[in-house]
This record gives sequence, C-alpha cells and structure tokens, in this order.
Amino acid sequence: MNALGRILIVDDEPAILRACERTLSQMGYDVKSAAGGREALRQMAAQNFDFVLTDLAMPEPADGEKLTKEIARKWPSTDVVVMTGYPALETAIPVLKNGARDYLVKPIRPEILRSVVSRCFEKRRLLGELGGAGNLLRKLEASRAELEKVERLQKEALSSIGRELTGPVSAGLQTLESLSQLRPSLRKIKLYKLARIRLVELQELIENLLLFAGNRRLRPDQKSKIGDEFNENSPSAME
Repeated sequence: MNALGRILIVDDEPAILRACERTLSQMGYDVKSAAGGREALRQMAAQNFDFVLTDLAMPEPADGEKLTKEIARKWPSTDVVVMTGYPALETAIPVLKNGARDYLVKPIRPEILRSVVSRCFEKRRLLGELGGAGNLLRKLEASRAELEKVERLQKEALSSIGRELTGPVSAGLQTLESLSQLRPSLRKIKLYKLARIRLVELQELIENLLLFAGNRRLRPDQKSKIGDEFNENSPSAME
C-alpha cells in the first residue's frame, strides 16, 4: 500500500520523536526522524519530503527557525510546521514569515497533530488538482488555437483553389455566350452545344467538390448568374 506522503520530524528529544512518529505512521504516512537541523538537511538532500514538523529551539546551530528558512529556500513545495515548548509572539512571527504553515505548542495532543497534518496534505492535494486542471486547460487552449489555425488555412486554401478552378470555367462560359450572341447560328452547331454542356458540368462538379470540402454551403441565391443562365441550357433542356 502506498503511503499518503513522506514526513520528516525534527526534534532533539527522542520521546517527542517517537510520539509524533507513532501518531503519523498510524495515519498511513511514511515518517522519518532527525535529531537536529543539520541531520534534517542531510536527509532532505537525499530524498523528497512533503511535510516537515520541526522543533523551534534546538541546541545546535541549525535551529528550527534557520531550518525553516533553509527549507523555504531550497524546497519551497515542502510544508513546514514548527512546534515549541516555549511559545512567544517574538518567536512565532519570524518563523511564520519565513514560510512555516503553522505554530504548535508542546505537548501536542495527537488529535491536534492529526488535524494539522491532514489539513496541510488536503491543501496540497487541492493545489495539485488545480495545477493539473490548469495544465489541461492550457493544453486544450493550445489545441483549440492550433485547430482554428488549421481550419483558417484550409478555408484560405479552398477559397484560392475555388477561384483558380471556377475562374477559367466562368470565363469559358462567358466566351461561349458572347459568341452565341454575335452569331446566333452557333447555337445550332453540335460542337458548341457539347462545349457548353461540358463547361456547365465542370462548373457543377467544382461547386460540389468545394461544398464537400466544407468551404461553403451553396444556396440558390449564391449561384452565379452565368451558372443560372447555362443551367437552363443543360443537356435535358436542349433536347
């Protein structure tokens, strides 16, 4: 079974270490202990800890206040709670300013310790979920922007292709119409009829391809005047 998290307890009193370790181990945490600040820093350099519970007044140079400051500098994601048997406002304010999450007074009742630790780990869990949701949201936004870019490029490409394809066909139809107006007798020539039929069919094919590609939806009022004129002269109409 995986531990709920890794906790380091720092105190120069073995009885305090044993009591805190027993309470937190029973909650399902992986608990380590250190008899002083320097030993705590060595352990933290060797492995990651989610939570540190440290005594404030310890006889060696790396006391609880210095340890809290060093943890905040090197491991800012680690929560620190300070405990002391000599509570005073002049000691509480500096450690809280240096990054401690809470300030507990010895002797610590087990239910108080459990409550403080549970609250810290619940906050860590919520922050982790928010961070994960934020990362997912940023990825979704990036994907959406990329998709919009692809769709925009697709529309521009289809529009350009449409102009390239429909331009010559429309020009051909206009030319045939102009010639037939100059020489009405051309309308009776089989080659003229066939050319007009093929151009109309090609125009319809291009429009259907563009519609299939999602470039636009053709409505009756969107069709060109030339297309309307020549649709009336479809093969079935000329028979």
